Amino acid sequence: MFLNSVVKSYVEALLSRGNNAEAKKGLDEHISRFYESPNNGSEPYYKLQCGQDFAILHFQNWGSEPLKPSDKWTQAFGERVFTYIMPTRQLFRGNMRVDSIPIAASSV
Repeated sequence: MFLNSVVKSYVEALLSRGNNAEAKKGLDEHISRFYESPNNGSEPYYKLQCGQDFAILHFQNWGSEPLKPSDKWTQAFGERVFTYIMPTRQLFRGNMRVDSIPIAASSV
């Protein structure tokens, strides 16, 4: 999803429902869209222009540590993937915890 011409950024979002090969493959695919062609062509899926940026928002509804991609995408993971772990309400950039998001008090 391209945000707009002012922000000049692309954002991919995905949800991982388990710690398995399928979830890891999904994370790899989302990262690869910014670096590789889906059909082995020369251009990546997203053709970023000068000054454009990107991030991957990874929502994870299990565990307490971020799902890690294959070794090929380790550097991109550390720089571009933000994982929100839903059960613990923690946010990570790559493997580094960014913040703990407090539970909002509900008023009834």
